[in-house]
Order: sequence, then structure tokens, then C-alpha cells
Amino acid sequence: YCPSIEDKIVRFADKKRHQLFLEPESRYYDDIYLQGFSTSMPEEGALAKWQYDTSKDQMRGSTDYSAVLYSDYNEEGGSYDGGNMYIIVRKAKKFGGLDVFLRLTNDQFGGSDYDGNNYVTVKFDNNSLMKFYYDEGADNGTDLAFIRKKSAFLEALKKAKSIRIEARLFSAGTQQFNFHTDHPLKWDH
Repeated sequence: YCPSIEDKIVRFADKKRHQLFLEPESRYYDDIYLQGFSTSMPEEGALAKWQYDTSKDQMRGSTDYSAVLYSDYNEEGGSYDGGNMYIIVRKAKKFGGLDVFLRLTNDQFGGSDYDGNNYVTVKFDNNSLMKFYYDEGADNGTDLAFIRKKSAFLEALKKAKSIRIEARLFSAGTQQFNFHTDHPLKWDH
């Protein structure tokens, strides 16, 4: 866990410098995440749309597809420093086909399969709450949550303009993330 720049300045006021780290967002995108320099609000309207990408896998002779939606700011406040969550939909032959997963920027998912609390609660638009269990990534990283019932999650994304996800986080406890977009996910891959 890397605290935000605001947290670093308060906690480590005696330090003259505070480290920041540049991390690639994905193997598929050129986006770089500035770790340790989070803000509580996205730029006006910048994150309110699904971002789509298509790339060619030369090794397999296939086309990979992805879509990403960034959360709005975190409303709960408290000890959480305003990190974001992403919803990522990807279809890539090298990863075995379709995946729907969530990614956290400033914390880790706190659920475990052992305890049976490795799930997120989701509200699509004004529909009833839905519970989705997830698995960790193949590298056992806990900043990713791969949705088990990906088809049901995907179908709901294709209809929703507003999504609220409640997740148990390792450092911050239960938090809610809001996603608003001008149009539902467009996905036919």
C-alpha cells in the first residue's frame, strides 16, 4: 500500500521529499498510473466514458478487445484516501478468452475464498443488489478481482449507465465506488 501524496505530507511532515512511482496500467494500454499522487475527484467529465481499445496479437494472429470504466471519487471518506476502482472487460486469446475484472489503485481487495467473503455487492442503475464472487489474479495479486459470473456481470454492464460497487478492502474496510457513464457498455465480442 502506498499512501497518497496528501497522506504522505501529513504523516511524514519531517521529510523534505516524498517518492512517487510511475506504473503501467496494463499490458494493453499506454496509460501510466502515478502511484502515491491520488486525487479525490477526476477531471471534469474525463472519466465518465467507457474507453475502448483494440489490438492485434501477432503471436496468435488474433484481435484483443478491451473496455475500461473508471470510478468517480470515493464518497465514503474516512481513512480511505480517495483511490479509484476500474471495471475492465477484455477478450484476449492469450488469457483464455473473456475476462471481467475490477482493479483498485490505492488498496487491496480484502475478501478471501477461505472465509467466503470474496465478493462485491453491485447495484446496476436502480435495480436490486447483486452479489458477485471473485477470484484473485494468477499472480495472487490482491488489487484485482476477477468476476466469476462474468456473463451476468457483462450483460448488466450492457444496460447500465450508473453502477455502484461495494467492496471489502484490506486497509479501508467496506467502501463504495460509483461509476457513471453517458452510455452503457457497447460490447459484441
